[in-house]
Amino acid sequence: MVAVASAPADAAPAPVAAPAATPPAEAPVVVPAAVPAAALVAESPAGPRYVTDGFVAPQLVNSNCISDNLRLPAQLGGATPETVTVRVAVGATGVPTLVQVMGPVADPRISEAIRRAVLACEWTPGADTQGRPTLLWVVQPIRLVR
Repeated sequence: MVAVASAPADAAPAPVAAPAATPPAEAPVVVPAAVPAAALVAESPAGPRYVTDGFVAPQLVNSNCISDNLRLPAQLGGATPETVTVRVAVGATGVPTLVQVMGPVADPRISEAIRRAVLACEWTPGADTQGRPTLLWVVQPIRLVR
């Protein structure tokens, strides 16, 4: 048996609470990784620069890194070019920030595979004429073995 309690007939009705306002949905907050202060000072506001006299070019930490990470789709068959040249912007921290395939490539999957392979590699940052790490372009030919 269920007992139901009722209020006396002459009692004021219990106040009804207004429904709680639901907070608006918030977009996820993306927090960028910390960047050393030295890197912020050394980055060029005009974008990457090319290596000129007195500059030190960025280098791959492991010279085989791109070939070790490059995975071309097997379905490409004979559509693979012999060499592809890429332009890589290597930041003052040694992290590649932009990869551009230079020239036409028959299949966009080739460009994407190369971009992923380059971004997976660690680089030693380049330096300007004062020895400060800086954002520099690296032009890198990649030979594709069939």
